[in-house]
Amino acid sequence: MPKSELVLDDNFTLQFSYKGISFQVYVILFGKNSNKQFTDSRSLTRLPFCIPTVCNYPFFATVLGILETHNCAKEWLISNYLLPWCHKEPCVVPYWVDFRFGEEEKISEWCPLLNIDILSRDFIEREYGSPIDAFKHFISQNRYAYISYNAYYVDDFWSKGEHRYPYKHQCLVLGYDDKQGHMLIADFFNGIYKTTKISYENFILAYDTYNQTNNIPQKNLTDEANDQSKTEYLNNLETLELEYGHEIKLLSLNQNSPKIDYMLMYELTQDFINGTDTTIYTEYSINMQDKLSFGFEFFIEIRKYLQKCMAEKTHINLKPFYIIQIFNHVMKIRAEILQINNQHFLAEMDEALKYSSTILYTLMKYNIKKNDIQMKILEKYDSLTTLEFSIVKELSNILEACYLQNPSL
Repeated sequence: MPKSELVLDDNFTLQFSYKGISFQVYVILFGKNSNKQFTDSRSLTRLPFCIPTVCNYPFFATVLGILETHNCAKEWLISNYLLPWCHKEPCVVPYWVDFRFGEEEKISEWCPLLNIDILSRDFIEREYGSPIDAFKHFISQNRYAYISYNAYYVDDFWSKGEHRYPYKHQCLVLGYDDKQGHMLIADFFNGIYKTTKISYENFILAYDTYNQTNNIPQKNLTDEANDQSKTEYLNNLETLELEYGHEIKLLSLNQNSPKIDYMLMYELTQDFINGTDTTIYTEYSINMQDKLSFGFEFFIEIRKYLQKCMAEKTHINLKPFYIIQIFNHVMKIRAEILQINNQHFLAEMDEALKYSSTILYTLMKYNIKKNDIQMKILEKYDSLTTLEFSIVKELSNILEACYLQNPSL
């Protein structure tokens, strides 16, 4: 197996799947080490989970981590990762760029490989009393729990010496250790998606205070703060923040066989080409369709953002460029699984993957040095945008000719 697929988590547990069989290996360390204490994984009860190949938003990383552990992720991955979107006012939106993932609000339809039950916190308290007891019970039933929590109480969420403040985030609860007295959760910690432990005491505090006012970005606004759209956004943000996160999502793998959704893939290519989100409405597009850009328009909007940051010599948020890199990485996986042998398509795809990686790494350096390479970056980005449109157009043609007319292939 490639070394990149073998990830040792913080509890020195190696989880991987091979030919449909899940393996769990405990690494026991011997030797003197007075400066660090190691967790004895033999006392840990946990569900199978691995760090997924693609990590972007916490919930989608959760879904992929569960599916990859059970060797059924690629079909879902290539069916869904095709339509990037961004908000047209990124300067005021903390979460402003990602992929369009089919019918997110109907998860059982959007990801037929998973069962989902949604419980309220009131139900948890009424039926189990303690959230610790509730999640231990769910784990015994092979059900993962996706919850909102207050990251203030999780050490790994913060850099050493960083000022802490209440911050609502989402994590996956996948294990516990009665002997050590901690829960095992997965989330983005310091920008890296991984598992970490949190004491029972801090877990309860994080769970109970999940709805404290968090990252409302008023201090990040510029002199343009009086702009009407920004003012409306800030007025609504606190209400929105308080609304989400009350529910508990319980996820478990069902017995459905993984299938490629050729029609969804084709429809997403059409949305990409036309710069729309006409396939299915999403929670981000209801009542704000005119504030979002999809597909090819996403690339145009990100260029405007890139140009604006360079003109003002401000820090460039790298997430959209990471999304573009993921887009091309998944396109390569898609070509392999669909066994596409169109040499022109494959050559353009490899070129786009190289360009997207080069641009991302160049922008990382630019954020540090602010050197005078703006025109070179924009030229490469324009070449990349042309390639992306051509690739998706060709993929759409291939799907229409080879798969939609011959579903049995």
